[in-house]
Amino acid sequence: MPEQSVTIPTLELMHIELEVSLNFTPDRVFKALTEDIDIWWDKEYSTIKRGKVVLEPELGKPFYEDWGNGNGALVGIVTYVEKNKVLEIEGHIGMDKPAQGLLRFELVPQGQTTLLKFTHRAIGIVRSYAIHVFAQGWKNLFEVRLPAYLEQHE
Repeated sequence: MPEQSVTIPTLELMHIELEVSLNFTPDRVFKALTEDIDIWWDKEYSTIKRGKVVLEPELGKPFYEDWGNGNGALVGIVTYVEKNKVLEIEGHIGMDKPAQGLLRFELVPQGQTTLLKFTHRAIGIVRSYAIHVFAQGWKNLFEVRLPAYLEQHE
C-alpha cells in the first residue's frame, strides 16, 4: 500500500482595524471605494496578472480582479450594503486558501469629514507574515492612496 501523509494544519485568526479621517462626504468616499477603486488601488496588492480591480456595491455582487476575456480572480462577494454607510465583503480576500475573511467599511459622518472605520477579519491557514503584510497594505491603501485620489479628483 502506498505511504500516506496526513497533517492537521492550525487554524489562525486575523483581526485588523484601521480608522482614517477623510475630508470628504460619505457619498464621495463610498463612490471612491467602489466605482473608482481601480484608479487608486495599488496593483502590488493584486494577483501577478495585475488586472482591473472591480467592486460592484450591490448585495451578492462580486469584488474581483478582471484580466479580460472572461478571466479573473474572485476576491469576495458583497454580503451587506447600506449605500454611503456600510459595505461588507466576504471571501478569501486574497489570502492563501483555505481561508475565509470579512472586510467591513463603515463611513461615519463627522461634520465636513468622514471617518472610515475599516475591519479585516479572517480565519484559516494564516501564514505568519500575512497579518503584517495585510496591515501595511490596508494602511497604504486607506491612509495614503485613497486620500490622495480623493484630493486629486475633487
